[in-house]
Amino acid sequence: MTRADLIKRVLQKLRELEFDEGPSSDESAIIGAKYDEVYAELNERGLVNWSASGEIPLTHSQSVIAIVASRSSDDFFVDEPRLQRLVFEERTAEKKLRQMEHIPYVSTDEPVYY
Repeated sequence: MTRADLIKRVLQKLRELEFDEGPSSDESAIIGAKYDEVYAELNERGLVNWSASGEIPLTHSQSVIAIVASRSSDDFFVDEPRLQRLVFEERTAEKKLRQMEHIPYVSTDEPVYY
C-alpha cells in the first residue's frame, strides 16, 4: 500500500472522504504527518519491517490505517461513538502488530532420549 493509498483510506475511515473523491492537499499533509509520527513510534518499538518511504505491506496496512485514523481524529470532526470505535480499533491494531512481529521460540536442539 502506498502512502497516497494510506492517506485516502484513513480519510475514508474518518468519513472525511467519499470513495470517488480525492484528498485535499491540507488533508494529505495532516494525515501524512500523523503517519510519520506513527511510523517513528512503531519503528522505535520494533513493530515495522518496511522503510518510512516504502510501501506498507498488505499484512500490516489495516492496522496502520486504524492507528493513523485514531490519532488523526482530533484534527477532524469525529462524533463520540465513532471516536470510541476508532480508539478500540487502534488498541486492537497495536496488539495485532505485536503478534505479527513476535516470532515464537523454536528449539533446534535434538531431543534427548533416556
